[in-house]
Amino acid sequence: MVNLLKLRTRRALVIIIGFTVILFMAGCRTPYSLVKHHANIALNCHYKIEEFSDFWGATGDGETIIVISFYKQEIKKIVGQCIENNFRKLPVIELLPDDFIYKYLSKDDTGYYKLTINEKDHRNYMITVLNTSTNKLILYYVLY
Repeated sequence: MVNLLKLRTRRALVIIIGFTVILFMAGCRTPYSLVKHHANIALNCHYKIEEFSDFWGATGDGETIIVISFYKQEIKKIVGQCIENNFRKLPVIELLPDDFIYKYLSKDDTGYYKLTINEKDHRNYMITVLNTSTNKLILYYVLY
């Protein structure tokens, strides 16, 4: 009887720890961590999150959109990181699978971008844009 009670207590403890770990991991998807992980840009300056949407389905499909604005004097720090990470100069010259990013860009904007398109499914891509005309960083990631 005592062993059965200890077994139930241990199972309950394992379940509680498991849920705690899952909740902790779910909370780690912040705009800062996503930009650092996907674009290799550290936001070591003053910034404002203008838009953050991170929707992913159980099958792994979904999208992330992050729009961050900076003070004009802070943008130089981010430009340096873009150059170090081999970003290209705007305008985007590649053909994109959709027009979503153009809601945030005009043809006259200046800045840098990095584009990664999945080789197996060209609908899946990630683009990070540093728009120096508007002092904004846009990260868009879509997976079908």
